[in-house]
Amino acid sequence: MATVADGTLKIEQRSLCDDDWEQYSLKSDASPLNDEQIKGSNAQQLEEEKREIAKRRKLSVNAPRRIAQLEKLICDCEVLINSIDAEAFAHGNDVGKLVELTKAKEIEQAKVDEMMKEWEELEAIIAEFS
Repeated sequence: MATVADGTLKIEQRSLCDDDWEQYSLKSDASPLNDEQIKGSNAQQLEEEKREIAKRRKLSVNAPRRIAQLEKLICDCEVLINSIDAEAFAHGNDVGKLVELTKAKEIEQAKVDEMMKEWEELEAIIAEFS
């Protein structure tokens, strides 16, 4: 295995291992990391992964309740979107009113899209932990 650092070439007669990739950054001004930095970053990364898993597990427990809330909110938004469509149909000749209604409809549709995205993420989390 060979490494280049600080303008020097270091050649070692051994096989490449996974730790070799963690010791060096691909930035040109990077220097090798010492063992303490590697252990500290691995421990920190492991702790972050544990916190993320705990967070996702908590979300999976609360997900069914949140999905029920989202379902109701989405239904309410869709009812509002339908009423906006009906009002737009009634004001077919008033361009100013149609622009205003179109903006309101786009806002509601964006809310629905965001809630649907959250719903899909929650379904994925439930599947992950079941």
